[in-house]
Amino acid sequence: MRSMKSSIRRALLLGIVLTALVFVGVLARGGPFPATNQPAPPVAAAQPALQATTLTGTVTGNGGKVYLNDHAGNIYQLNNVCYTGGPEGHYVAVTGELNRQARLMYVERIVSIDA
Repeated sequence: MRSMKSSIRRALLLGIVLTALVFVGVLARGGPFPATNQPAPPVAAAQPALQATTLTGTVTGNGGKVYLNDHAGNIYQLNNVCYTGGPEGHYVAVTGELNRQARLMYVERIVSIDA
């Protein structure tokens, strides 16, 4: 009986010592959870600002890509356009989400304008 109590005591002591060592190691590493006092990285800086707009100009195609040349001489690449060569060179109005910095427009609609 005495030997059994001694074995249980030893096992409990060993478990407590190992738990304490793990706990100290986790604390030395910085804790099990990320620090909450650090500011989160800015989300707005990672994603470009998109602006809903309509631009007018002429459509051109080059190497499988479609571009809009506006009246001010700016060139914007038109994204997600199923272009079959129809309005190339024609005056059009393009509606969609514009990323001015990248000069890229996510097109929702293209309408031919009679000049």
